[in-house]
Amino acid sequence: MNSCEALTSFPLDSFPKLQSLSIICCDSLESIFISGTSSHYSSTLQSLSVFCCKALRSMPQRMDTLTALEHLILEDIPELKLSFLPPKLQLIHICSKKIEVPVSGGCLQHLTTRSKLTIGGDDDIVNTLLKEKLFPISLVSLTICYLSEMKSFEGNGLQNLSSLRKLEFRVCSELESLPKDTLPSALKSLLFWRCKKLKSFPEDMLPCSLESLEFGSCARFKSLREDSIPSTLKLLTIGECPVLEERYESKKHWSNIAHIPVIRINGKVTIS
Repeated sequence: MNSCEALTSFPLDSFPKLQSLSIICCDSLESIFISGTSSHYSSTLQSLSVFCCKALRSMPQRMDTLTALEHLILEDIPELKLSFLPPKLQLIHICSKKIEVPVSGGCLQHLTTRSKLTIGGDDDIVNTLLKEKLFPISLVSLTICYLSEMKSFEGNGLQNLSSLRKLEFRVCSELESLPKDTLPSALKSLLFWRCKKLKSFPEDMLPCSLESLEFGSCARFKSLREDSIPSTLKLLTIGECPVLEERYESKKHWSNIAHIPVIRINGKVTIS
């Protein structure tokens, strides 16, 4: 559904065979609900996406009854509170201010499938998840995005994510550094995009399993600590990072990364 101006509520149980639902720019939509009269409602919904619905305040009170739901995307919604999460989620994408997610009581940890999570727009939520180690250990992919205040991370809430293979930081405008003991040991892919205040890494921060490292629009990033680059790294990508680009125009510094099999700088690929 797109731009349905007259729609104020949407009853999920009125469409018992529905498998995928996208709601976009419905400015009058206030609630998505499951009717209390539907005691035998069996959900077939597998994917639910809601974008830019300015009046939305209410999702189904018992989201955990959506037993088939695997993908949940909520973006650019001014204010919303979630009390429960579906039990079989594989992808959660939440990037909006003032969306409250159930971060306590194991509501995220119950996700047992190999899942992907994108979360951001609220520094307090991300801080709580990190500090209290509340990210589900089943995660294989995590994107932290659209943070406007966080300069570094509190605690080491990522280290226990033994299944995590891909980690991305996107549009974290105040992020300056990562503590040394931050990244999980089995991580294979690490990306920073539009983290404009990020400058450098601590020595030996990169895990020895890392295969791909990417920087995009990180204008102040200046040093990779080349002597700490893991031997497993197969791909280094740099784009719109003027300080890094200038550094590797020098033969002296280029020789420190020349052993990496594939290096891509502003679209130019060098294969060794």
